[in-house]
Amino acid sequence: MGSVVLGEWHGTTSVDPFGEADPVEAARVVRRALAAADRKAFDVRRLVVVRDARPDAAAMARFARRALGPHGSTVPTAWVAMSTEAVARDDAPAEGVWVELLVGPGSQVRARCRR
Repeated sequence: MGSVVLGEWHGTTSVDPFGEADPVEAARVVRRALAAADRKAFDVRRLVVVRDARPDAAAMARFARRALGPHGSTVPTAWVAMSTEAVARDDAPAEGVWVELLVGPGSQVRARCRR
């Protein structure tokens, strides 16, 4: 059984969300997807990042904290290669809400709040 998209938001970013610069634009996309799904940061059980390059663990943790506020420090994160986007997510939690952040191509970012 596949997951259900509860809310989605598209945007752009001028910086790599997992680089040294503040990822405020990509974090805003995540928060707006949650709002579109009528969910809050504390509802999120996992953050899955879909992009070509694997971010390091510290960058993933920083982004989760920026996107989800204090709750982000307790949310597990995972990376999935962009080429496997259509594959079922083994990293999705068995129950609850999770966020999928797709980074690329170029400056595009898209967040989906799923259940």
